Amino acid sequence: MRTNALQIIPAKYLGWALLLLVLISASPSLADDPRAAQARLKQAAKKLGDKTKEVVRATKGLERSIDGGLKRLKELEGGLKDYEKNLEEAKKNAEQAAAAAKRALDAARNCQKSEFDRLSKEADSLLKKAEAAEKKAAKLEGDLLDTSQKMSEHLDKLKQMGDQEYKEYQEAAEAARVGGRFAVGVDDFAFHKQGLLDEINWQQQKLDGFNKATNDLFSKMAEIRRAKVGDKSLVDMNLDAAKDLQEGKALRDKGCAPTAAGGFKAPTTALLAPITPAFPPVAKGGESAVADVTVVVNNRQTALICIPPGADAATVAAALGLADYQVIATTATGTIIAAYGDPQTIEAEARKKGIPLCFVEINFCVIKAPLTAFRGHQHKAHPGGIHNHDAPDPPWSWSVTPPEPVVSWGGR
Repeated sequence: MRTNALQIIPAKYLGWALLLLVLISASPSLADDPRAAQARLKQAAKKLGDKTKEVVRATKGLERSIDGGLKRLKELEGGLKDYEKNLEEAKKNAEQAAAAAKRALDAARNCQKSEFDRLSKEADSLLKKAEAAEKKAAKLEGDLLDTSQKMSEHLDKLKQMGDQEYKEYQEAAEAARVGGRFAVGVDDFAFHKQGLLDEINWQQQKLDGFNKATNDLFSKMAEIRRAKVGDKSLVDMNLDAAKDLQEGKALRDKGCAPTAAGGFKAPTTALLAPITPAFPPVAKGGESAVADVTVVVNNRQTALICIPPGADAATVAAALGLADYQVIATTATGTIIAAYGDPQTIEAEARKKGIPLCFVEINFCVIKAPLTAFRGHQHKAHPGGIHNHDAPDPPWSWSVTPPEPVVSWGGR
């Protein structure tokens, strides 16, 4: 009795056995279906054919591409004068910003709030101008780098052109079981691709010229930057100015007791307050004993000098030989400083050196309150002659209660 092989397989496993027989049969797999493989090969052949045409165009246009890059370098070289001019402007504004920021910090340290606000605003404006000029100069550097990178990327793409399409065609041919017998299109592509690579090698002399021109232009820019900017970069200069402004702003917002600028010391309570000497006991007979009292008073003559707007008080004071001075007020019409010296001598010195001043006058200030660390003298523009000043209350940021002594001056 013959037994069929399927009869010894339990019924519940029969379906799985049939599926296994189908999978191990000699018929082609689904992935190698002849019709699908032929369709895939046809699609890959079209892509490779299109890429072959691009390779031919690239081979013919390679020389024009290199010439275009050299032309672009010439255009960039023509912008070197503007590059130099922009760096000069950036350096000048950066230096002026740094100087203004330093003076602003000094003003903040001396509690000259209005002076700090004016100088910090000036420094901010100069910083913006410096950054704008530097940005214009840096654009030329960026354009040169971009031109160089684009040429390099262009050549890399040419060398790799068609590699992916060729790989896809190989895979499609293997799936279609073409074996090593590639179509004429593949041989045609390989021929033209080799022609492109040969053309790149033949054009190497021009490529070397392009690279040399690029390096020469970079060297010229670096030389100009060293000559116009120096060792310290504009970025570092601007950062220093920004740090001074930040520190000055913190001092201004915090508040502090005013101190004299330039070493000039304003009158203090010790000089203005009445002095009570130690008298001997009353003499017999109700008569008072006479005692000689010596009082030391700072009677050095001081002058008020008005400096026109835009001029630096420290520079003017140094030019006039005023080592000790104090900035009294900063207004829209000028900066007023007080300094030791004879007004006529100071005015004559200013005329001799060609230094413009609004006015020079004797310091005739009668102050109705002591100049202490709690009370500052807000000096306005002077019309001349004797005049009085009411000392203002201090700002709340001082967080102290000012003294309230009663002081008289000259019997008033």
